[in-house]
Amino acid sequence: MTLNKKQILTLVLIIGGVMSLVLLFYYVYFAIRSYVFPILTPFIFAIGIAYLVNPLVNLLIKKGMHRIVAIIIIYVSILAVLAFFIIWLIPRLISELNKLTILFPRYVAQIHDFYLNAEQNINNMSLPEGASEIIQNAFKQLNILPQLVEKFQTMLQNLIGGISNFVITFIKGIFNFVMALILSFYFLKDVEKFKAKLVQIVPPKYTKQIFHLFRDINDVLAAFIRGRLTVCLIIGLITFLGLTILGVDFALLFGVIAAVTELIPYFGPIIGSIPPIIVAALQSPWLALKTLVLFVVIQQAEGNIITPKIVGTNVGFHPALVIFVLLVGGQWKGVIGMLLAIPIAAIIKVVLKHIALLMTDRRQEER
Repeated sequence: MTLNKKQILTLVLIIGGVMSLVLLFYYVYFAIRSYVFPILTPFIFAIGIAYLVNPLVNLLIKKGMHRIVAIIIIYVSILAVLAFFIIWLIPRLISELNKLTILFPRYVAQIHDFYLNAEQNINNMSLPEGASEIIQNAFKQLNILPQLVEKFQTMLQNLIGGISNFVITFIKGIFNFVMALILSFYFLKDVEKFKAKLVQIVPPKYTKQIFHLFRDINDVLAAFIRGRLTVCLIIGLITFLGLTILGVDFALLFGVIAAVTELIPYFGPIIGSIPPIIVAALQSPWLALKTLVLFVVIQQAEGNIITPKIVGTNVGFHPALVIFVLLVGGQWKGVIGMLLAIPIAAIIKVVLKHIALLMTDRRQEER
């Protein structure tokens, strides 16, 4: 099939237009990422804080308290919790990290000794020639000492070299957090005014649909975000107490890691359990077994009791879809992407559901 000049010109214009749109999209994306997003960061944090705190404010208002007084009480409580973290938790975490840094070479040596003993025991066993060769090749692949030492040295170099960047980032983070607290105070104080303005902006024909849309989004996010944060705190506390009772080193550090990784469904609990089991194994094989049992019990309690009671099933994703969404989020923004993947997917699901209902209603009206 041959194309005439007009068709070729049309095709070239279409391709050129698509490429121009792609380039424009990337330009706008990087402009927003480089210039607009840093400015919007405090506002985004403020909206998040206001969203998380608003139910507590409403609870105090129902008990007869004035809105501004309720907001101040909640914020004083938040600052008290932050002061506890800064005064009690962070110094202990730093202490445990320093201890881990000191003991890391010893742990590497223990792993290396275990590797050598296991290799020697295998060599002393009477195995068929083919099996012995396979095992020897496997041990060569598992010789991780040089890689561990190199990674540890790189980690120390990056830590020393990144102190100035950390200080700058920390100062920016404090500034953004303070700005977010101030902004969120005004968001919470004037939340009813914002709702009234939204009602004025939205055409009366769509007011009901918009109200139901935001209500459903709120239900899903409340179930996932607020519920998930509560579950993370519970899991972190249980992990810390359990490891402390068992006598595993760095129990506080591993409790914090367990709380943070719990935010990631499916993969998170596994990631959070690996470091303490390894450290427990270096202390004692029997302690490693008890630590493994502890994490199995915690995850069974989390999956069958804690999460169903606190989070519920409002997100409503099939496990296979959750894993797919997590992989997409991880490919997009790494760990941060995995943390944001489920809430974003849940919002998209709710919006698509409402669009489908709106289209169905229109078809019925046309009939």
